[in-house]
Amino acid sequence: MLDIIVTLLATTLHPAQAYCAGIGANPGFKDSPLVQQVTLTSVKVTWAGLVTRAECADQFIVKSWNKRNPNDYKMSDLLPLNQFTYIVTDLVPNQDYVFQAVAREDKGILGKDWNKSPKAYFRTSKNNPTVLPDAGYSSDTTPLYQQPGAANQKPVSVFMLAGIVIGSLLVLLIVIGGVWNLMKMSKKKSSDTQSDSDSETDSMDLDLQNTDLESRIGSRPPSRSASRVSRARSSRSRRRSPLSVRTGRTLSPPSSVQCSSQDIDRV
Repeated sequence: MLDIIVTLLATTLHPAQAYCAGIGANPGFKDSPLVQQVTLTSVKVTWAGLVTRAECADQFIVKSWNKRNPNDYKMSDLLPLNQFTYIVTDLVPNQDYVFQAVAREDKGILGKDWNKSPKAYFRTSKNNPTVLPDAGYSSDTTPLYQQPGAANQKPVSVFMLAGIVIGSLLVLLIVIGGVWNLMKMSKKKSSDTQSDSDSETDSMDLDLQNTDLESRIGSRPPSRSASRVSRARSSRSRRRSPLSVRTGRTLSPPSSVQCSSQDIDRV
């Protein structure tokens, strides 16, 4: 089982060429690299005889940047262990530059170590002596990292992308806000319409109730007080009728009364 695990690790992990596992067994540099001017825009960096424990390194790298702008640096491609010179190009004349040689260790699963040399400072000028570049050791090959000009362009593209993303988000928020306001206004209008219809319905119901109440009041039988008044009036009329009869009898002509008395005497 252990052999299988070791075999799998050996096949999956990235192999390291000269990784030294001992404590403190790291490559290093005795001094800063030698910098010589080739042209006004290029220099040769040399670190031959300055490397300690070179057998523990995997590759060499040359790092350079303008002294006034240390964040805008460039790095060479991975250089083999038998190469100790490198030509750095695309320099600005009469500018101070900083150069470093780096011994790179690839420790596989443990990561990578970048063992840097001391810094070397150089300023290109037309008064400096020049040297010939070594054949085969030029920086014309594609570098591992971008040149300073390309590095300057990268943040611009990132900023442009960030601006596009932010602008898109703002437009999306504006659209969502507009849709939300439209929905809110439509809901408000519908609620107002519903309230108006409800008020109209309530008024119609109230009118119907009032009409029903009036009809009920009109068809209701007379009250007790009204019946009592009518009864009193009828009784009064009844009481007056005998009086009128008596009054008629007393007011009848005397001749009729006398005749009736004579007839009675005759009989």
